Amino acid sequence: MLIMLRSFADEDYSMSSSPNSQVYMFGSHEESVQRYHLLNEILLPATADGIAHLAPKPDMQILEIGCGVGDTACYFAQHVVPDGYVTAFDLSPVFIGLAKQQAEEKNIKNISFICADARDIVLKSNAYDLAHTRLVLEHISERDVIVQKVYEWLRPSSCFFCEEQVILHGKTSADHWLNQLVSWRLTLVEVGGGNPNYATAELAEHMKAAGFTEIQSLVSTSHCDPVKVNEINYLGLQREMKQKLIDLGIATEEEIEAMLRAMSKKPPDKSLSTFTMFQTLGRKP
Repeated sequence: MLIMLRSFADEDYSMSSSPNSQVYMFGSHEESVQRYHLLNEILLPATADGIAHLAPKPDMQILEIGCGVGDTACYFAQHVVPDGYVTAFDLSPVFIGLAKQQAEEKNIKNISFICADARDIVLKSNAYDLAHTRLVLEHISERDVIVQKVYEWLRPSSCFFCEEQVILHGKTSADHWLNQLVSWRLTLVEVGGGNPNYATAELAEHMKAAGFTEIQSLVSTSHCDPVKVNEINYLGLQREMKQKLIDLGIATEEEIEAMLRAMSKKPPDKSLSTFTMFQTLGRKP
């Protein structure tokens, strides 16, 4: 889940089936933890604004899908539903262990973490007041199936709050490392069976088909620290993407090392300090 740094000259990305579908192409191990924490620091204000738009009640039951290391789930438990409960799950046992540790260190009692795949997990129907996911569904091939499952898990009149695309704003030259990094990232998502354009291409239709109504597409624009953005992408390329890019023949080791040198010597321009988060809301009638 690199921050979605899309080039301003990006062409629409065509989807194709892949023998490697169901593969999460980014890190799910300890090498990813630092990047996840930094990513949450940048994205959480936009997520908090989106949640506030729903006017949540403090005793709600929240379901967090693809919780990663637990940053957002812990925030919900502490600050959004202090009198309610958060159930969060992720397919990485490493992440779930770290999420549990974070909750224990913060003495958060109204939360539980489950190690499970969204496609396989069995949860009680009509049990949750709000379901949230961020930068998860775009990686899954059966995106429509997951949306349907979320619909079944929610109580009537409850909401699904889905954040699936982030675009960094600024001006870069044609040969800026950012443009090549975006291309590599989008290719990895597609090879893994996902759709990097899910937020704008399919999500609303999948919600409608599942039965959701009052579907809204929100655009949240927020400021971010360009130094942190640079670090997020450096860590992602060095620790998580590098070997996959080489193994799949998408990039050579020499190309990647040249980009890492460029990233370490030339942090993003200060103009690259604004991002747009695409948020989609749907209500179960």
